[in-house]
Amino acid sequence: MKSSIIHSARLLPMILALATKAWAAVVYSGIQDIPIPTTFDGVYLDIITETATEPSPSSGTADPAGDTFTISYSEPAEWDVNFFFGGLGIAHSPTFNPYRDDAADILSPIHNLGLNTYIDGGTATAPAPGDPPLPAGGSNPLTTPSYGGSGDSSGSSATNHVGSNAFQFQSGTEGYIAFVLDNGGTTYNGWMRVTLTDDGTPGTIHDWAYDTDPILIGAIPEPGVASLALVGALFAVTRRRRSTGRPRTS
Repeated sequence: MKSSIIHSARLLPMILALATKAWAAVVYSGIQDIPIPTTFDGVYLDIITETATEPSPSSGTADPAGDTFTISYSEPAEWDVNFFFGGLGIAHSPTFNPYRDDAADILSPIHNLGLNTYIDGGTATAPAPGDPPLPAGGSNPLTTPSYGGSGDSSGSSATNHVGSNAFQFQSGTEGYIAFVLDNGGTTYNGWMRVTLTDDGTPGTIHDWAYDTDPILIGAIPEPGVASLALVGALFAVTRRRRSTGRPRTS
């Protein structure tokens, strides 16, 4: 009986390893809730290192004619995406390639895509037809990764990513950005949950996840049902064997 218990105990790490293998490829940030300032500088985010940086305060100078104003600030050496004005403005480096309205336009609006949208580096698709709904013209990352941005000074308009139309981010309401990330030649597919605003209040970067394989928006690491069932069965057998192996007392 004792040998059976020892044998079961030795199997447990193997089963747990199999359970882990099924979901370890997805990297999840955990809840971050990083504030998006209402300033022009905003916050710069490095996805892999999970580093959020607010640059040094901006300084501005006007020319003698008074018709131009130059703003200077210090951005971090490594960054993927920059949210500013509460999220009304978004800038990105070539490493961060968000899904947007036009794959050939570096300034086209970034889309707010629904949960379970399938992201694989190409056109966003739904696991089942019509679920979730997708833009009629498709949603894609840039064909050629580049510095780019999304947002305009008019605020909630049809040409902005914040507004009341389909696939725009509703001000103050959570939404999802899909993206392709390049980290030193390794390509990841990912999603980011954000709350963006256009009313002068701070926005929030809630969390994100990415995988070298295709990913569903909202997917986070979790062990498979079958693996959990095996672990549960093993514990049940082990407890039963320990119970029956106890010496009886009169």
